[in-house]
Amino acid sequence: MGILNPIIKVFKNKHFLNLMNNVFMSGLNLLTFRDMAGNLTKIEFGTWLIFMATLGLAETIRSSAVFTPLIKFIAGSSKEKQDQYSGGGWWICILVTLSLILIDLLVMVFVGNRMGPDYTLFSHWFPLFFILSLPVNFAYIQLQAEEKFSTILFLRILNNGLFLAFVIVAINILKGGVPYILYAYILSWFICSVITIFRKWAPLYTILKTTKESFLEIFHLAKYVMVTGISSNLLRSSDAFIINWLMGPQFVAIYKAPEKILELIELPIRTLSGTAIPVMARELNAGNLVGMGKVMMKYTGILTLILVPITVLCLIFAPTLMFIIAGPAYVSSAGLLRIFLIYTLLLPLDRFLGITMEILGKPNLTLFKVLVMLGVNVLGDVLCIRYFGTVYSVAGNSFIMIVVGIIFGNFLLSRFMKFTYLDMFKETRNFIVSTINKFRKKQPIQL
Repeated sequence: MGILNPIIKVFKNKHFLNLMNNVFMSGLNLLTFRDMAGNLTKIEFGTWLIFMATLGLAETIRSSAVFTPLIKFIAGSSKEKQDQYSGGGWWICILVTLSLILIDLLVMVFVGNRMGPDYTLFSHWFPLFFILSLPVNFAYIQLQAEEKFSTILFLRILNNGLFLAFVIVAINILKGGVPYILYAYILSWFICSVITIFRKWAPLYTILKTTKESFLEIFHLAKYVMVTGISSNLLRSSDAFIINWLMGPQFVAIYKAPEKILELIELPIRTLSGTAIPVMARELNAGNLVGMGKVMMKYTGILTLILVPITVLCLIFAPTLMFIIAGPAYVSSAGLLRIFLIYTLLLPLDRFLGITMEILGKPNLTLFKVLVMLGVNVLGDVLCIRYFGTVYSVAGNSFIMIVVGIIFGNFLLSRFMKFTYLDMFKETRNFIVSTINKFRKKQPIQL
């Protein structure tokens, strides 16, 4: 057993588990994406992508309302306080769920068939899916706050694995189209919700343990973070909505295909930011603002360093990657991929500027930053399509949006926290030196 101890420690390491979580989730999603891209027409595939973008926006409204507040308040709290905050999170999620379902029903009554086929598809099935997905999505947040990354890993593999299996049956065996894929999606979430409730990963009992004070604490932070989450989601999905509106769903498919590769490249960002949030929250709760700043700079520098070789390789092999990811019909999107890759190295800094402002209890600043970026993106997309008429110009506008966001976010955060980008290089260098020394001494390596 002594020989196996280092290996066991690696598999229990939260960074490793969070990485595996994102790797398996992205891998299964990629296989599902490839199967649909290869078997659906571009119009059908674009319609499905618009459906998923709309559904993702709705889920962002719900999950963003409690994600950061629960992590902020649960980290380091007593069991009694954790249950109170968890219960408050449940109530907010339930209220958001019922509110969005009511809005959807009103839209169906007053707008009806005047909507396009993609939005009609969304409206008809949204209430059922949104109720079925609530336990699973709350479990992801609760388990993240408790840092139970191994359970998150299992649940995500189960969820995405079931959907992949059902999609293979729906498309390749039953020869069905988008409606069959929708049935597969709902069924996979239903099964996972039943298991989640049975295993108590989304603790329903805490609904009765919440207090007015804990509910209001979450609510006051959530009202800013939720709007920020919506705006952040629109930063990613507004391109698809605008392209669909001005050019059609087939161009959505062309534009979104290379973004799937970006999701893989962003794996380290999602992995390390997910594990950095509780660490930064503990530093702040301990009154160590300087320590929190060092964590921010260290993670930003390490992520940027990791992304350099990945980005270079993707630039070189862009056509091959597009063939693997989406098939021969999407090889022409390699040029789009190269444009996206130009701003990839800026993503860690943009991400951690927002995270830091939220943990500092300044979600209004994060919201301000995101709204500025959203304005630049929406206005730029419309102008690019109107004057240039290509999705390549829309991709170029995304680079401008990221640069504006970093400049503005840096200005806002510097008013409350002292840091320089020289600190980022120092913290990254210190981590590399420390890692090399620990490796030579055969000591465990920690971020």
